[in-house]
Amino acid sequence: MLDDLRRDVHYGIRQLRSAPAFTLVATLTLALGVGANTAIFSVVNGLLLRPLPYAEPDRLLFVDGVLTRAEGEVRFQVAYPDIEAMRAQSKTLAAVTAWTTAWGLALEGTDGAQRLDANFVGADYFAILGATPLLGRTFADDDHAIGGAAPLVVMLSEATWRQEFGADQNIVGRSIRLQNRVFTVIGVMPASFTDVAAVQGSRVDVWVPIERAPELFGALNLSDRNSRLMWAVARLAPGASIAAANAELATLGAQIAAAFPATNTNFSLRGASLAGQYFADARQPLWFLLGGSIFVLLIGCANVANLLLVRAANRAREFAVRQAVGASTGRLVRQLLVESLLLAAVGSAAGLVMASWLTPVLVRMSDIQVPAFARVGIDGTVLGVTLLTSIACGLLFGLAPIWRAARTSVRETMGSARVAPASRVAHWVAGVEMTAAFLLAAAALLLLQSFAALTRTDLLFRTDRLLTVRLELPQDRYGTPAARARAGEALLERIRAVPGVEQAAIWGPGMFGRSTWIAFLSPADRVVADDERLMVWRHSTNPGALNDLEIAILNGRDFAATDTIDSPPVTILSEAAASRLWPGEDAVGKQLRAGAATSTPITVIGVAADARHRGRFRFSLGAAAYEPQLDIYFPYAQRPNGLIVFGARTAGDPDHHVAAVRAAVAAIDPTLPAYDIESLENRMRGEESPLAFAALLINLYGGVAVLLAAVGVYGVLAAAVAGRSRDIGIRAALGADRRRLLSQVLKEGVMIASIAVAIGGVAAWLLSRAFASLLFGVTGGNEGLIAATAVFLIALAALASVIPARRAANVDPIAVLRTD
Repeated sequence: MLDDLRRDVHYGIRQLRSAPAFTLVATLTLALGVGANTAIFSVVNGLLLRPLPYAEPDRLLFVDGVLTRAEGEVRFQVAYPDIEAMRAQSKTLAAVTAWTTAWGLALEGTDGAQRLDANFVGADYFAILGATPLLGRTFADDDHAIGGAAPLVVMLSEATWRQEFGADQNIVGRSIRLQNRVFTVIGVMPASFTDVAAVQGSRVDVWVPIERAPELFGALNLSDRNSRLMWAVARLAPGASIAAANAELATLGAQIAAAFPATNTNFSLRGASLAGQYFADARQPLWFLLGGSIFVLLIGCANVANLLLVRAANRAREFAVRQAVGASTGRLVRQLLVESLLLAAVGSAAGLVMASWLTPVLVRMSDIQVPAFARVGIDGTVLGVTLLTSIACGLLFGLAPIWRAARTSVRETMGSARVAPASRVAHWVAGVEMTAAFLLAAAALLLLQSFAALTRTDLLFRTDRLLTVRLELPQDRYGTPAARARAGEALLERIRAVPGVEQAAIWGPGMFGRSTWIAFLSPADRVVADDERLMVWRHSTNPGALNDLEIAILNGRDFAATDTIDSPPVTILSEAAASRLWPGEDAVGKQLRAGAATSTPITVIGVAADARHRGRFRFSLGAAAYEPQLDIYFPYAQRPNGLIVFGARTAGDPDHHVAAVRAAVAAIDPTLPAYDIESLENRMRGEESPLAFAALLINLYGGVAVLLAAVGVYGVLAAAVAGRSRDIGIRAALGADRRRLLSQVLKEGVMIASIAVAIGGVAAWLLSRAFASLLFGVTGGNEGLIAATAVFLIALAALASVIPARRAANVDPIAVLRTD
């Protein structure tokens, strides 16, 4: 049996070598399909399927909050007391703790101020993750004590330890100055440790107990249930499921809401698999691209199946001779199966080579930040999947010629010198190719439409040449609102004085075009239920900033220098927010409350044009186009945030002014780190890159699919013409019109495409309806786009039919009939 198999392999290799053109075309077709599929799968495997680098990662949960309102659910961070309630009362969670990356720490003793990205973590944080330090220890219970008497301790990442402290082996126990305080280093985490903050795309240089945040920054009140600035990570108890944990969290959330209605009404807690939180923006496009690559692979298999059918038709006499001398049908089937698997192996090997080159290119193009644990590349899992894929491909495209060979009649084949025509199976395979290509091309065009709609969406404020920079005002030097207001004004004036800066604005606490801070508003003259308060995005800014951003004041006035901390509080509402609070009325002069019903009334002094401060599109936030949002603006002098953003509009390239802006900040406070400096246009491009990346690859897939489908139609018609050359010769001898012979073959190609397009058109229309809820700017009315795709594919099929049609029209009757 092994000898027979060895002979089949040797014979198969000879057959492939005897037809180099066929082997080359089939190998390249398979390499393209397998290479694209393997490259995308290697990215999906590395980012989405690989287990997290923690102990028992399947038992880890990411916990946040959900505020239920009339317009839907809003995901929130949680407050420290809620996390402590989970720690004390949960039975399904073996352990739970808090973490937040809201602040960084200024490292002193370096050249200029340097910010270290910090993760402020609760008790048992490292134990929950099963992480151990490279040097020293993790935090003890005493380190998490609430109050000023607790020690200031810090843990370093290995990168920080090496870069900032020269990999000092005696670093444990050493004192360093962070945020103008003396901290004791108690440990160093290894480079292999991936912090949970990577869920939010954050880098972490140091870890500090979360209980130290209030004394360092003052913005976090650990006893305030309204101070929702942290997430939680939890470990399921043995035998507990995520569903059971969520049921318990729902009960616990209801109990907390009943006990604290002023802060927790309609607020609940929710847990989800920690693994599912990684690469949230990349998940949808990656799965979408994997589906597209599978389509290309299937089209490639169909194309190779067609090539094998044509080749089987040409080898019909060979099969008949072998059967005549005693070969069984089973032996022929086995021989053809070996040849198909050999072809699949060669194509897959070439595809692996292509994937090994393509994978790092895809990662660079996607702008995905890959943590160390992901290790995107060709590994054992990817090789195993590729092996199974190649076997499946060999079996898939080998079925058609096997079926053809099994139906070979020795008598009919040996009694004729004619080439067997392409079977109806070949026509159906070509039709399937064309249908699949139609679907992929329609998806590609839908993505292009989506990306075009995205880039056309106006943010409704000016974004060009705006250099943005973040600052954090530490509690020890800027602990009062007055101190922060003075610092903001001084920094603004210094940045305005930088050569090449045309305008400057204070913003915050969130970034321009990426609002993340909210307020709940209600008219001051009436009491409304908590869930009826209007949720808006809040911004603190300076007089003239809205004008600089070209956000027009439609009614009332802008902020003035006299709107200070000592004057009555004032605000400006966006037009949409004003109309929601006072429908059909003039909002200017009216008063509102931001927060509790007992908060100080705030007078509306102006109504501004609507803007889209939340940006254009992010996959993780859904696909509907953002409507102009609800916004409230406060004068920074009255609501000075510790987290502050400056925007400097420059005369030229913003990147050329980075050093000057850093110097301007250092001139006011040399220990104040200026960080995250980038132009707003670059930020917007980074936000749009997942969709741009998906659109690019799907359009490449669509182009390849259409090309392969056209080659498939050409192959079928070429085989049909070769198989019917005798019939064509007879008709030509009897006087058949050359034009009619030409049109008959063209009609056959167009008929294949038309049937495929009719089937694919319905599927593409359904696809477009589904895409309406997934992609930006894609609505259900895409019939014109689908029709244009159909016309293009039919025209392409007609073009692919031209050469076989011309060959049929030019058949020489004498040469063909001489063989009979």
